[in-house]
Amino acid sequence: MVQSSWISLIEKIQNGEPVAASIANRAVTQLAQRTDYLKDLVDAVVYTQNNIHFNAAVSPEVVAGMAVYWNPSTLEYAPALAALEPSGASQYGDLAASSYVAGICVSKPQATAGTVCLNGRYESIDLSGAIDTTIAAGPYFLSTTEAGKLVTSEPQIGIQVLIVTETRGATETDVIVAPQPRNLLESHVHYKLTLTMDVIIDDADEGWLVAAHPAFSGTAPVGAVYGYNIAADTDVADAFPFYPPEQAYLELDAIGGNSKVVVNMNGIWWIDSNYGPDDFNAGTLYYTKMIATSGASLVRSLQPYGTSPIEIVDCYGNSAQYGDLFAKLNLTFTESGETEEGWLAYKTLLDSSRFVRGPIVESVVSGDPRISVTIRDGNGYDWSLSDAAEKGVSGQLVLSYNDPSNLVNEGTASLVTFNNARQEEINGSPVIEFPAGFDSSIMFRFDIPTTGLSDDLYFQFWVWVTNSVVGSIPAVTVTYKVLSAADGTAQQAIPAAESSITLTAAPAAITVAGAYVLASTPASGAGAMLATPGSQVYVTVSRDSSGVGDMSIVRHGYKVIGG
Repeated sequence: MVQSSWISLIEKIQNGEPVAASIANRAVTQLAQRTDYLKDLVDAVVYTQNNIHFNAAVSPEVVAGMAVYWNPSTLEYAPALAALEPSGASQYGDLAASSYVAGICVSKPQATAGTVCLNGRYESIDLSGAIDTTIAAGPYFLSTTEAGKLVTSEPQIGIQVLIVTETRGATETDVIVAPQPRNLLESHVHYKLTLTMDVIIDDADEGWLVAAHPAFSGTAPVGAVYGYNIAADTDVADAFPFYPPEQAYLELDAIGGNSKVVVNMNGIWWIDSNYGPDDFNAGTLYYTKMIATSGASLVRSLQPYGTSPIEIVDCYGNSAQYGDLFAKLNLTFTESGETEEGWLAYKTLLDSSRFVRGPIVESVVSGDPRISVTIRDGNGYDWSLSDAAEKGVSGQLVLSYNDPSNLVNEGTASLVTFNNARQEEINGSPVIEFPAGFDSSIMFRFDIPTTGLSDDLYFQFWVWVTNSVVGSIPAVTVTYKVLSAADGTAQQAIPAAESSITLTAAPAAITVAGAYVLASTPASGAGAMLATPGSQVYVTVSRDSSGVGDMSIVRHGYKVIGG
């Protein structure tokens, strides 16, 4: 407080005044009194720090004009919000920390620093950052939906922040800052409910079921004998659960009966084992409901609707209806064991709310060898059903028609011509031998069937080859020519020249005496032999005199494959 007074005039020494200390020091004394006054005034301004916090730490979310609270975790002012905070038992508790308004931020020159008005009357305050409507004189309350904002209508969690005393435009507002957090129990309404006192068996009726009844899902407390069937009593169900539940009061035939019941967030429980509810004629339940716990400010319970796959659980994953809740999608569906007709099924979850349907079949099996079934994967590769099942491949089903004319046909030679070749035996089995030291050959004729084949086909010649000496197989030359089928109209010329072709897929050597290997001409492609139905194919196999050992053909034949 200012103790000194202000001296307006400094008196100077005048001619003729006596020479004395008081005269000489008069101006100095007056200046000292002025200094004392200014010091007291500065101290008084400093003391107003009790109502104004200069250069205060504020969160980046704060905007000038907003109501703020002190956040002890971050050590800064943050936007205030009227809200409830559950107790340690995850039931109704008290005001949340953000509800305790410290004041309003009147300026913010930096992102994390500003000036906060704590209490008192202030002039020319800009509240446009906190009030979205036209600013008018009267009380303003802390919003329950937007942090830092102020509203004129008192919410269920009513916390008065300030009073607007006068407005002079959008940014010139005089206010009295007076935050008023309060005990929520001060604002409440009294209710009375009548309970049915019958002991029942069917959970569709009103009354009391045994505490072990499945309708209670094991929520009965220890010592409970009966539980009130709240679900069947619409009046009680509409009001339940009570907040706080321990404040509910029961009268039995106009006499207090709370020693016989326990009321909690799970229900109303009869705990007297000597008397039952049906020993009394009337039961009246009284309870209070705080205005702050109305449907507009607090979710009283949360549970799945019907047979929804949504589960409401607590932090431990147990089913719950109140407290700190989590919504979980249960994709473990039960099966009825029955099938549903139709070819469309839900296949893909497109987003959080839409499934994509598409055609689906269980399996396709061919009942005819002319029809083959394969599975085409996403890369366009076709898998057999057995391979797809083994590898877990899925995709499109491909049905293919196998034309009998495209099937593989096999046969043996119709005519054989020898040149220095001879028939011998190896271990009692007849073979065609090409003796060492001689040029020798053998010609086979193959008659291609006239029906059951396509017009264009490949002809493949194959032999089993052995050598009398372990080691390299002598060089073998294969030539061929094709005689087309006569059709009764055009004359066909017998080719004079033969074409060369290479035996492939044969090992270069015999490593075990008496062993034989398979050699064949190409089955398809540019180097393969071509033929047509009804034609004749002549194949000549030759070896020269070089090489060691007698080369022999154990078996020979052909295949025709649709082109």
